[in-house]
Amino acid sequence: ELFNDAASRFGAPITQPAIIGVALDASKGLLWFAKNGMWLNDSDPELERNPAAILSSDFELIIPVIGVLPGCNIEIEMRANFGLEPFAFARPPSFVQLRSDEC
Repeated sequence: ELFNDAASRFGAPITQPAIIGVALDASKGLLWFAKNGMWLNDSDPELERNPAAILSSDFELIIPVIGVLPGCNIEIEMRANFGLEPFAFARPPSFVQLRSDEC
């Protein structure tokens, strides 16, 4: 995890293949990550428990970035789905997917 120029490990290393899920509560500035359908670090977006990040109340833009640490000799393949296709794993029930006119 890299947040505000500070790096830290969040959860176990990601092995391939893996599906990374993200839940964002934009109204509260809370962000969670899941790996293969399991929320990381005992977190739960439905209960607002243990978010990976708490964004400042004045954030206006989030730019998703995927990266590999320098020196890691691996290839990655990435495909993003913001809700225009069915998700591989269920989203938290109180969260909604983006509509096509919001992307």
